[in-house]
Order: sequence, then structure tokens, then C-alpha cells
Amino acid sequence: MNHLITSARQFSLGIITGMLLLMAATAMAGQVSPAAIPGADAGQTGGHDSAGVTKTDTLPAAGSPGDTLTTRATIPDSTRPPLPDSSIVGRVGPGPSQSPETPSLNDVLTDHPRLSQEEYTFAGHTRYTMNGKLPYRQTNIQPGTMAAFGGALLALATTITWYQQAWYPDSTLQHFHFLVDWRYAKEFDKVGHAFGGWMSAYCSHEAFIASGLSKDDAAIWGAAGGLFFQTFMEVQDGFHSWGFDWTDELGNVIGAGYFYAQLKVPFLQNFDPKWSVGPTGRDSARNAAQIRSRLIVDDYDRQEMWLSVKVHNLLPENLQPYWPKWLQLAVGAGARDVELQGYTPYRVLHLSLDYNLVEMLPDLGPFGNWLIQGINAFHLPAPALQLWPKVKFELIYPFHL
Repeated sequence: MNHLITSARQFSLGIITGMLLLMAATAMAGQVSPAAIPGADAGQTGGHDSAGVTKTDTLPAAGSPGDTLTTRATIPDSTRPPLPDSSIVGRVGPGPSQSPETPSLNDVLTDHPRLSQEEYTFAGHTRYTMNGKLPYRQTNIQPGTMAAFGGALLALATTITWYQQAWYPDSTLQHFHFLVDWRYAKEFDKVGHAFGGWMSAYCSHEAFIASGLSKDDAAIWGAAGGLFFQTFMEVQDGFHSWGFDWTDELGNVIGAGYFYAQLKVPFLQNFDPKWSVGPTGRDSARNAAQIRSRLIVDDYDRQEMWLSVKVHNLLPENLQPYWPKWLQLAVGAGARDVELQGYTPYRVLHLSLDYNLVEMLPDLGPFGNWLIQGINAFHLPAPALQLWPKVKFELIYPFHL
């Protein structure tokens, strides 16, 4: 029985690892080559028109070789929903984009239209998908993509299950029980759970979009999938010495809920949770001490949680030209000396510059742009001002130069 519980724990780690690493396989399964579509023009692969000009593709009409069936890759301007107020979230484009691509023959014949690029944005900028295709207006499940996602996920979970001691090798299996530990890591364990809930929801959402769910359905199921994964992990904790902690679960709910709220309330898209990791300054003491865990996801001495603000979008329109879109401000908080014996844990607080990689980097193609969108959830080294426990300037925080 203990072996089965340990395997279940490793399987849960496989789920989150799979969400982050199997995207290439999923993207390949979700692609439809225009050359493989009878009658399609292989030379027309789409391409985003930032001005919103409607493009058309022609396919031979069935049973009439000389006739053509004209389909639109986007919908008429008159029927497009209005964009969010640009004074709140910024303007759409210009910038790197993804191609709406030539509609597949199946989409054309079965009337499965996709959103226009202007309808699929985040904080006023193009939002990318892992397979480079815009979401369907109504859910249209793609069995091949679903199968690729599930298969790769299962393979990764099996691999990590085989690596039995990868997670919490010092834990003790027990009967399921509850235990609240609010003070652990100076409460930043709960913030970590919130970021985990947000990130799990993001990964789940992206997989559902690639699998054919509509924007609205993917938002709901993405948040639910992220919360389910985090809750599954917390239930597994209930069988170990630290127990099921309802305050951890509250963090999970807040993180997944905030992800959903961002998709529904455009103003919230200007405030992004981020995560960073770096050296602690006490590594020699850590190496000589007995610490709780050396796994990075549970090592709060090395972590910091951030809330990054898109300053450009929040400025009055007349001041926006003076602040680059790619430059943001972030407030970060964390705890130190949590894992060390003989040291008193304390909190840290920083104000730092931050980068919006989606706005900063050039067009890297559909998959490259989507990958950068995901990496943008991590706070990269930047100049920072430590505000607590004492004021000091850090040139490239979290590295202490």
C-alpha cells in the first residue's frame, strides 16, 4: 500500500512536468498541413494582418472542378466583438503574431470557424497558442491532439514514478490526516501554492485550447484542471507527515481563481504573478546543515514570488510613448533561512524592474512566440531595490554582485 501511495505522488509530479515539457509533441499532433488537404493552396499559409484585413482562401467545390468555394479565415468587421478599452489594457499589436492558417477542409465543410486575432489577445497584445492556430469559436475536440497530450503525459508520469525517491525522500507515510501549518516559510508557502495554482491552470488552459476547446470553455476547464492537480497533490500530502493543510488548499484556489479572473476581467491582465529562483547567500551553511528539502519547488530560501505590473498600459495615453511596453515594475516577496537549523527565518521584500518578453523579443514563429509567452511567467535577473529587512540596491537580483 505504501508503494502505491508513493507511486501516486510521483504520478502527480509527472502531471505538472508533462504540462510543461510535452508541448512540442502536442503541437505536432495539432498541426494540419495545407499540402495534405485536397485542393488547398500549399503556398498560402496565412499570416497575421495586424491591420485586421480579412483574408480569403479558395478550395475547389465538391463535384464541380471548375467552381470554387470561398471561405473566410476571419469574420466580417461588423460582427466582431469590440476590443477592450485601449486605455486600460493597451492597443493590439503591432508585434510578433501567429498565423490564423488556411482552414482545414474539415473546418470548412463542418462550419468550425475560429476567432480572429483581434479577439484573442492578452493585455492588448497578441495571445499565442502552442500549435499556432487560433481557438475555435465553439468547442471542436481534436482527438489526435488529445491523444498526443494524454500519451506524452502518461509517459512522463511513468518515468517519474520509476524515479521513486525524486520527491520528499524523508517523508513518512501515515493514515490520511489534516494538519495546519500557517507559519511555515513565514507564510510564503501559501503564496507558493497560489503561484502553483495559477501556473497549473495556465498549462491546463493551453492544452485545452490546442485540443479544440473554445476560449470560454478552455478558461473554465483550464482553471478547474489546475485546481484539480494542486488538490490532488495536497491530498497526497495528507498521507504524509505534514498532512492535508486547508490553508495550502486556499492558496491553490486563489491561484487558479486568479487565472480565470484574468481571462474574464481585462484590467487584471496588467498584473501578472511571476516566480524567480537564485542563490541564498548562505549556501555554505546550507551545505553543512540538515535542511528539509533540496528540491527547488519546495526550497523557499531560494525562491521569490512577484507581482509584475504593465506600467505602460496603466499610464494616461499622453504619457504612454515615454514608457516602453516591454519594461515593467515588479514587487517581490519571500522568506530566508527557512530551511536552516539554528537560524531565525525572516521575510524579504524587493522592488525590481521586470521584462515583458512578449513585447520585447522579435517574432520567433508560432511555437517560439508561445514558448516565450510561457517563459514570461518567470521573473528574470534585473536591477532591484531591497526594501526589507534593510534598504539596499541589487544590480542583478537575485545574484548578489
